[in-house]
Amino acid sequence: MLPVTDQESALFAKWFRRGRSDERRRLILTGTGPASYSLLRELQESGRFDVVALINEEPWQHKTRILNVLLHYPSELLALCAKHQVAAVVSIEGEGWQVDSNSADALQADGIKLIRFSEQETTQQRLALLRDQFQLSQ
Repeated sequence: MLPVTDQESALFAKWFRRGRSDERRRLILTGTGPASYSLLRELQESGRFDVVALINEEPWQHKTRILNVLLHYPSELLALCAKHQVAAVVSIEGEGWQVDSNSADALQADGIKLIRFSEQETTQQRLALLRDQFQLSQ
């Protein structure tokens, strides 16, 4: 057996933790526009987040999958949050359905973060802000 350096050991530990679902933050993403799709792809590739559902009000998209994530109606949001024990609901301005004030109040009461991004932020900026929000290293 070859000796393992501290650096190699730390790298292995980081790689091993990266894929563990108990260290990932579960999110629900609203909207299915280009910016939402881009963020979904980056979140999945990061290995730090699990997007457990997408929310959209378009009936022809209901129960279809985008990047293997199922689309649901807005009326299902709170039940999905409870079922999957999500840490946050994420939306991007101008990307379809936005969380209404009643749902926002219910999320807050349940201790679930509502994170709203503007249209001006890039996908990388949004990803960095999410990492900061959950105090995750890159």
